[in-house]
Amino acid sequence: MIQRLRMPLLAICLTAGVWGHQPSPVDVSVESILARRGDSYLRLTNMTRESQTLTFSPGPAGTATFRPTRGIVLSPGSRMDVSLGELQMSDGVQVLHVVSQVAGPEGGVTAGPQLHEVLVVDATGVAKTTYERAFLSQRMAIPGESVPLRVDIGGGYLDAQPMGRLAFASGRESAETPVERVDEVSPFELSNMRLRQLPEDGVGEGLFPVRMGVDATRLATGVQEERASVFGSIKGKFMLKLPGSVYQAAWGWKVRVWQGLGGTWYQIGSANVTGDGTWSADYLIPPIPGFQVRVEYQPANRFLQVQDANGDIYTWGDDWDVTGLVTDIGYRSADLTKTGNAPGIDKIYQGGMALWRKFNKFGMNALRDEPVQITYPNTLSTGKCKSTDAGGNTIAWSCSQSGDGKIWLISVHAVAGVVQHELAHSIHSYYWDGNMPAGGGIKHNITKCYNPGLALTEGFADFMPYWVQFDRTAVNPVETTLGLPIDTLGNAYCKGASNEAQVAATFWDVYDTVNDGASPAIDSWNFTKKYAPVSTFLKNPGHNSMLEYTSVYTTILGANWATPVTQLFLLNTMFLP
Repeated sequence: MIQRLRMPLLAICLTAGVWGHQPSPVDVSVESILARRGDSYLRLTNMTRESQTLTFSPGPAGTATFRPTRGIVLSPGSRMDVSLGELQMSDGVQVLHVVSQVAGPEGGVTAGPQLHEVLVVDATGVAKTTYERAFLSQRMAIPGESVPLRVDIGGGYLDAQPMGRLAFASGRESAETPVERVDEVSPFELSNMRLRQLPEDGVGEGLFPVRMGVDATRLATGVQEERASVFGSIKGKFMLKLPGSVYQAAWGWKVRVWQGLGGTWYQIGSANVTGDGTWSADYLIPPIPGFQVRVEYQPANRFLQVQDANGDIYTWGDDWDVTGLVTDIGYRSADLTKTGNAPGIDKIYQGGMALWRKFNKFGMNALRDEPVQITYPNTLSTGKCKSTDAGGNTIAWSCSQSGDGKIWLISVHAVAGVVQHELAHSIHSYYWDGNMPAGGGIKHNITKCYNPGLALTEGFADFMPYWVQFDRTAVNPVETTLGLPIDTLGNAYCKGASNEAQVAATFWDVYDTVNDGASPAIDSWNFTKKYAPVSTFLKNPGHNSMLEYTSVYTTILGANWATPVTQLFLLNTMFLP
């Protein structure tokens, strides 16, 4: 069951009642002073009582490049303007993304503040704008009411979402376009597990998950409707146009077919995009001759849906003539490049799908009663997930909601690690019936100690991106969201069960196969099953401290394992107050 033989970072918190917030960086405010020609600057203000040493560099979401700045030392309460040199960028819409790292007092680094700004650049200067004005204004309003079908999109969940009322136009692509495949079955098949299903003894890794009783042909094809295509069909290939001239199959995206009559849109078909980008939707209602049909694509399925601040699921769509029994509309794409239609959606969707697929691989069900709603980008207009910056100003932030699992993300947090962390909260709260550990819901920094309940909730979610992204044999793996080695927290982090990073490191140690430490504080064992650190947490609710899991693990493993369990917890400072 176990083998004889360590994760820090990334957080979010679910409150004792409602909210879970993405952790706040060190209190250093960052503002930009931009110029079209000549040097641009970062204005830094240290709001802390300690000196801070920071390094700034271009972030992955940016198109405006600049020279990195290293070893910027800010004394307590000081302000400094730091030159970025002349920004390298073209005219048009551009994105300035600045990331930073903060040097620890005794070596090591932690993630620092970020800056994410959308710019409009021309010969006369640089103007700051919003994500909504630059990108979402490209959508067209689709007038008219809609009458959706009630379609089983997996596990018996009936989807009856209205037609997307705001839509981007999809792009036309050549049949010669190379498309990266996603080797996975349909979301419909992934969904066919019992809610809250976890592996029983001897079930899980290497075995096909226990499925619900569904028709075998539906599992094989992912087609939600069993009737024959007597009315014909429409098909095509849909892909994501990503940064770096990469095209990837829009695996798992929802495809729906509509026809407008008398000012009302009626859904007449549906499908999912497959792993090679192809899709085919049978007409469940015969299209009326002489009227076009509308095909829409959405980053949505049984697990999650990505939507705007008004709750509208992001949609791409076009109108088509029916050309016979089978209409082939060819190759289409959603432009998700850094200055395309809606940059960041690909990272959110793919990060979420990676987590879902890994849960499914090990016979664990990540689904809630309804798809998780991920609102992006979050702004102050939503009224959700407010926080304060280093200067005390009210800002929009990223968070999750324990009651219904809804998630809000600001633009800079459209990265896999944050999404996986937030989804971990949604899954955790669902399995624990919303009864979360006490002490959460406060602004927090991952390096500091608060209380054991917050640390337990956040530490589990901190662990989740590493469990999804890395094999257990990895030595000091680095999750790119924070860029830190997870197996060597160092002295930058508060010690004890009230620090989320230390809790996350404990979860990592019961997962990984790397033996570290020295007796009596030593990691000498790991669960044999790769899913066990997750499943044992989800199936053992009602705890308010990671320290309580010494008895949980000992009960599972047997009394003769009490000493190795205690030693592993001692290595990760769990016995400190």
